Order: sequence, then structure tokens, then C-alpha cells
Amino acid sequence: MELIVRNNKGFSLIELMIALFILAFSLLGFLGAMINSIDSNLQNELRNTAIRLASQIAETLLAQDFDNLAANPDCSLTPYDSTNSCLVPDFTHYPNYSVTIRRFQQAYDVNWAITDLNLNLRQIEISINYTYRGQNFTHDTVIYKHRDS
Repeated sequence: MELIVRNNKGFSLIELMIALFILAFSLLGFLGAMINSIDSNLQNELRNTAIRLASQIAETLLAQDFDNLAANPDCSLTPYDSTNSCLVPDFTHYPNYSVTIRRFQQAYDVNWAITDLNLNLRQIEISINYTYRGQNFTHDTVIYKHRDS
């Protein structure tokens, strides 16, 4: 009796095609997840920049003299630019409202409103607006400035 031994150590073409199909399908799934992750990360970075900008504006306005922050038409909903009479005396020390994030310029619209609550207290509402992929986002902050005793 003769024993025939076959040596089948390789893959057939069908097995190779099925393996490539499964690998390609898996890679497409990972690619979609990676794109969503990158987009979420960028949205978080844009939001964090808006929060930092609001914090810098709040610190700037709180550093102003109480009487310079009068609730007048020049300071109510004043745009954050070089014509702002509320930010005296030197505008160049304040943050830039157009920020480079991942090699593109993101513009932020910064506004604030000052309200007299009483003789010794003013409320400052800061609003940071920006657009990402056609959708508008807003970050609002409210701070209070007390007259020094």
C-alpha cells in the first residue's frame, strides 16, 4: 500500500481574495472612525480657543478701572477691534481675534455688554461667536466688576 502525501502549504486564490476583502472592509471602518475622531478633536480645539479668548477678554476688562467700564453706547456690544474705546490705553496688548488652528485661520467674533447693576457693581456679558462647517457656535460668559472700596 502506497501512502500519498500532499503538501498543501499555500493559500488558494479564493482564500487570498476573501482575506483581502475582509482587510479592506476593516480598514474602511477604521478610516471612518479616524476621520470622526479628527473632526471631534478640531471642534474641541475651536471651543477651547473660544473659552481661552473669553477668559483673556474677561481678565482685560476686569483689569480696567471701574469708571472706564461705564455702561455707555461706546462699550455696549462693542466689537473686539482697534476702534474699541473701552480698551484703553493700549490695544496692542490684547489677544488676536483671528487664530491659526491647524494651519487655517479661524475668525472669532467677540462682543460684550456692560450693565450697571448698582453704583458699585457692573455685569459684563462676553459673547464669543465662530462658524465651523457652516454651523454657528457661541460661548457666553458673565463676569462682575466691583468698585474697589
